[in-house]
Order: sequence, then C-alpha cells, then structure tokens
Amino acid sequence: MEKESFDRSHTQFWIPFVIALAMAVGMFIGKKLEPVGSDNVVAASNIPNRQPGKVEEILRYINARYVDDVDDNELSEEAIKAIMDDLDPHSSYHSAEELRRMSENLRGNFEGIGVEFMIIEDTVFVVRVMEEGPSEALGVQVLDRIVAVNDNTIAGMGIDSDSVIALLKGPQGTNVDVTILREGETLELTINRGKIPTTSVDASIMIDDQVGYIKLDGFSATTYTDFMKRMEVLIEDNGMKDLVIDLRSNPGGYLNQAIKILDQFFTEKDKVLVYTQGDKSKKFEYKTTGRNFFDVGDIVVLIDENSASASEIIAGALQDWDRGKIIGRRSYGKGLVQERYPLKDGSAISLTISRYFTPSGRCIQKDYDNPIDYSKELYDRFHNGEYYTRDSIYMADTTKYFTSQGRVVYAGGGISPDIFVPLDTAQFTDVFYAMRGAINTDVIRYFEEHPELGKLTLEQFIKQVNIDDQRLKSLYEELPRNGLTSTFSESRDAIEYYYQARLARQLFGDNGFYTIWITKDDALKVALEALN
Repeated sequence: MEKESFDRSHTQFWIPFVIALAMAVGMFIGKKLEPVGSDNVVAASNIPNRQPGKVEEILRYINARYVDDVDDNELSEEAIKAIMDDLDPHSSYHSAEELRRMSENLRGNFEGIGVEFMIIEDTVFVVRVMEEGPSEALGVQVLDRIVAVNDNTIAGMGIDSDSVIALLKGPQGTNVDVTILREGETLELTINRGKIPTTSVDASIMIDDQVGYIKLDGFSATTYTDFMKRMEVLIEDNGMKDLVIDLRSNPGGYLNQAIKILDQFFTEKDKVLVYTQGDKSKKFEYKTTGRNFFDVGDIVVLIDENSASASEIIAGALQDWDRGKIIGRRSYGKGLVQERYPLKDGSAISLTISRYFTPSGRCIQKDYDNPIDYSKELYDRFHNGEYYTRDSIYMADTTKYFTSQGRVVYAGGGISPDIFVPLDTAQFTDVFYAMRGAINTDVIRYFEEHPELGKLTLEQFIKQVNIDDQRLKSLYEELPRNGLTSTFSESRDAIEYYYQARLARQLFGDNGFYTIWITKDDALKVALEALN
C-alpha cells in the first residue's frame, strides 16, 4: 500500500534493514560495478616519469629495518588502498583477482556448463538450463540433482554455492564430469565447458497493444546489442509504438553502451547526450549520430535511489531534451568518470579523471567530502522522508538548469523524476524479505508436485495458476521468529504475487517473472497513465 506522507512510527521496524541496505548498495555501486566509467584504459607509457617519493622510501625503510618480517606486496597494497580511499568514493584499487571478477561481470559472458542451481537441504538442484549451452546440448533438465562433480560428492556434504561454482566453472574447452540424479536414475555426463552468454536485459515484454517494456539491470559490453535485439522483436513482431525503460536498481557500467542506446531515440544529428570534463581532462562531448534503426514514440524511464551512473546519463539526457518522462524517485547521484591504470602485477587502479554533465550542464554527482555521510546518504533520504514525499527531496545544488522546453531541473545529488512515485512499503517489510527466501526454495517443491505446469503457456499459467493461501501461511509459520516485527497480512498481496512471479520465472524465464510482477507495479501504472 502506498503512503502519501511520512509516518515514522509505522516504519520503525525496518529502519535497521534500510540502514544496512543503503550502506551496502552505496559501497557496492561506488567500489565494484563501475571500474571504468568511460571505458578508458591508460598505458604506463602515457604517465610522466617521476622519481620515487616518500611512500616508496618508507616501504624500503620498513623492509630493511622493521623488527619482524613483512610482506612487501601486502604493505604496498594497503598503502595504495589508503591513498585511493582518500581521494573520492569511486577511485579504487583492484587486485588481479578482483579485476578478473569485475571484467567477467561486465564482458557479457562467462565460461562454464550453462546452468543455474539452487541448494536445498544440502542438495544441488538445477533450476535453469541456459539456451544453447553445453548442458542443454547433453539433455540436462530442470530439477536434476547434481550429486557429484569430478568424483567429488557434493550431495549431503554441506557444500555452499561458491564451492559448487568453483567446481563447475572453468576455461572454455575443458571437461567436467557430473553425476546427476533424475527420478531415481543416475546419469554420468562429461560436459565440455563453453562460453555462456549473459545478458543485462532482464525482460522485454508488451504491456498492452502499443507499449513495450524493457528492464535493464546493468550496462555490460553486450548491452546495446542485447537491447536492440529485444527492440526488434517488440517493434517488428509486436507493433510497439511507445517504450518504458526500467532502470531501477541499475548501477551502471560501460558508458559507450548507454550512449549507443540513447542515440537510438534521436533522429537529429550532433545533439549532445552527455559530456565529460575535469581539471586535467579536456571537455569531450558525446553526440547523436542521426542513425537510428527504429522509430520509437513516447518514452518513459523508471528510476529509483539505486539507479546510478550510466542509468543517470540516459535519464538525464532524455529529461534535458524533453524526449521522455522520468518517473520514480531521485537517482543515486554518481557523476564521476574513472580511468583504469594497469599495474605490472595484473592489478589496477581506477582513478576519477573527470565528471559527467548532462546536456543542460548539470553534474549529478552528490557531495562526497565526508566518506561516512556519503556511505549512508541513502539511509538519510529514508530518514528524511524522501522515499515517500516529493517535497522531502533534498538537492544540495539549487542552481537552476533548463530543459529544451524551458522546464527547470537541478543538479547535484542525482536526477529528480518528473513524476514522483513513493516506495511501496508492502515490498519493504522484514517479513516480505524473509518470505522471498522461503519462496525461492518452495517453488522447486511446487514444481516437483505439479509437473503438469511444464505443459502450459504463459497465458494459460496466468489464468489457471493461483497459489493456495494456506501454502503461503505455512511458509510464514516456518520462518524464524527472531527479529520479525511485521506480519504476514502487511505484505500478503506482495508475497502472493512474488510466489506466482517466481514460479513463472522457473517455467518461462525472466519475461515470465516480470509479466506477472509488474501487474502490481505502482510506477508502471503511473508510466502508462503518462503515456495515455
């Protein structure tokens, strides 16, 4: 149920959760998901030579005179981290292993056998087999139990997800022996690992006869290509005219992918979409090419407090040019550009070299002078009531900027929406979050109990499948009672819809999940009203 005003007493029970979430998301966005804001990698040869300074001198002295043995590499890494932490929240040091993981997240594929799994009561269940992957080719099925990998028994051994991933993933072209249990039959498979494509397009569906919906969860190296493939299906096969782009909880990624997507929404050439500038970096403008492949009518962009960086670039450009309406809550406020500088041992630093500016000249980066205040800024928004009322939005910079049609917009602290939509508290209770975990597990049991579901189309599933209320209440009764302050009834409808959506994902993928989930989405309802 939406709230039109901030009711402090009613929401005390989830304040600790919001604090943890806000700090975790803030640090996650700031340090991990966008190591290179503009895809720049600078070579060591481009850096002016200078004599070793005090840091190197101190490290040599410690190594020569300290009372105990020291690890030179460890000391150097700690020194580098301290230096980077003293600059800004987004300049950071990455070890070679961290760099490898981040690059994998952003490159649009990984190497493995092509399954998603879930551990239920010490048993590894296959919950999704990826299309055109090695496992699909060998006939691996949903609900198969993986009981051994390379002669290592994993069933009933208390193994965790990271350990299973470590066993299954490996270089493309290498083999892994997997033992599967299926309906009492044991199958021995040798799976040749392959390159498994991933996508940052969570869903692309038609909401009605005219409006399409695309959900992006990041901007990886393949996002533009994936986005355009989905656009082609929506327009050519389904007759889409208008578009809703969902960038909520999208932390950003590669700038060039966002620019290429933005370019598709403008027919004119040489319109500035964003520009970057810094004290030591010249102004650089990213402009439209005038070469768009599809005609898109009206556009709505959904944002929230976790929409950052590349997401804010898209929202800011469309807002400044009055090309689309921005709906939701104020975005994160990440407007700094990083450049990666590789070090000799395979590690690297990501150094902030400039700032993003929207076409009207806005810099959306929020203040970072105080690191502690920066890390808890999302919580402060909640505490001040900003998640519930537009009047509570705090903009550090009150300088007025103007859109192409003369509307006033502001900088400093993110993109403020054209139409504000408050947080739906039913999806933000401790019971709802606890039930989500229980539902993710129970969906597998439900699927086992009802194998006939596999014969339904998504349309038939929506009409025929309703989750029994007693099943939901039984899951609620099984929850640990420690720390739960809200009740089942407070999130009853959200819990039911999540169960149905999660079951649809099991059967029909992410499109199935979002087809159901967005039917109760307040922001999407407002978006449809804005398009009509």
